[in-house]
Amino acid sequence: MDELTKTQTQILTYLTDYQTQNGYSPSLRDISAEFNYASPSTAKFHLDNLEKKQAITRIGYRAIRIEKN
Repeated sequence: MDELTKTQTQILTYLTDYQTQNGYSPSLRDISAEFNYASPSTAKFHLDNLEKKQAITRIGYRAIRIEKN
C-alpha cells in the first residue's frame, strides 16, 4: 500500500470506526458530513484515491472493505 496523506488517514480511521460501531459502511453523505465537505463528490474523490492506494476495496455501490497491512 502506498503512503497515505493526512486526510486519507483520517478518512480511513473514520471508515474503520464507523464500520465497527454500525456494522456497515458509511455513505458518501455520511463521510461528507463528518469532514464538512460541501459535496459528496469530494468524499468520492478521497475514496477513489484510497482505493488506488489499495487501502480500501469498494464492493458494489455502498460496501467498503478496509485492507489490512
